[in-house]
Parts: sequence; C-alpha cells; structure tokens
Amino acid sequence: HSTTPSKDEPAADNLLDPKEKALVEEVEARIAHAKLVLYDKAPYLGRRLSRLKVKIVRSDNEEINTMAVDNNNNIYVNPAFGNKISVPEFYGVFAHEAMHHANGTFLRRENRDPFVWNLATDAQINWALLRDGFQLPKGAILPDVRTGVYKLPNTQPPAQIKVLDAKGAPISCEDIYDQFIK
Repeated sequence: HSTTPSKDEPAADNLLDPKEKALVEEVEARIAHAKLVLYDKAPYLGRRLSRLKVKIVRSDNEEINTMAVDNNNNIYVNPAFGNKISVPEFYGVFAHEAMHHANGTFLRRENRDPFVWNLATDAQINWALLRDGFQLPKGAILPDVRTGVYKLPNTQPPAQIKVLDAKGAPISCEDIYDQFIK
C-alpha cells in the first residue's frame, strides 16, 4: 500500500534484540533474492527497484505492518510480515510496491481520498501482477485475471469492481477509483 510514514519512525538497524535482528536478517536475504528474481522475471520492475531505497522498519511498527511505499522513492518492509508470507508471495508484494512507483501512484492521486485511491491502484496493480504470474497473499485485492472483476467482500448487495473494459483492456486507476466511490 502507499503511505506517508512519520519521519521519526525508527528503522530496524543497529538492533540489540536478537529476535528482531534475526527477523531483519531473514527479510534482508528475501529482499536481495527478490531483486534478482524481479530483474529476471520483470526487468522493468528490476530497473525500477534499482532506483528505490528499501527500508526495513521494526516488526512492531503499527503504521507499516506489511509493506508500503512513499512518494520519496522508498519501499518499507515490516520484517514480521515479510517472513510470514511465502517466498513467491513476498516477490509479488515486493513487485506490487515497485509498481506503485512505476505507475506514478502519488503523482496521479491529486485530491482523491488517499485510502480509496490506494484501493483503486491496488486493484489495477494486482490484476497486472496476477496476469504476469506473480503470487499475492490472501486478503489482498485479487481481481479475477480472466474477467478483471473484483468482488468487494461484505457488501450488500454484492458489489463488483471491474479492472478491465468490455474489450478486455485494463481500465485506468482513475476509472477504478470512480467505481469504488459509487
């Protein structure tokens, strides 16, 4: 997801707690391998990642409990989350965060509600990643790759968000945002 972390949020470096240090070391290895995998599987994302700074936050960070990006070319990784999901899901979420930068998520938000805008961009990004064979964890916005339909949970009547038009072409994040607003 996209975020604007507080400037004084401590990074997970110079750690004294052995459990936290182990979590950070494990996720650092996943990050290094994910960069290699993404260079091979999706070179455009690998190049994008080379321009981004990856920051590992403490595992007890309440603001960033998964992964996030900001408009300053940073990707934030919570090591507890990064080590909890499967390796293929880690690659997918890492690619997802890089896609926020590649798609200009922050530049295009304008005066839109940040939470709803994030949902709209997540829907489009996740559909593209699923189409390209990436895995994403359960609980994420996971549109059907074939139909481009995402069924909103817990809505009455059941609401659907479409990320593809009638011809099967991707819809813009701006148009997806309008669907969420309705």
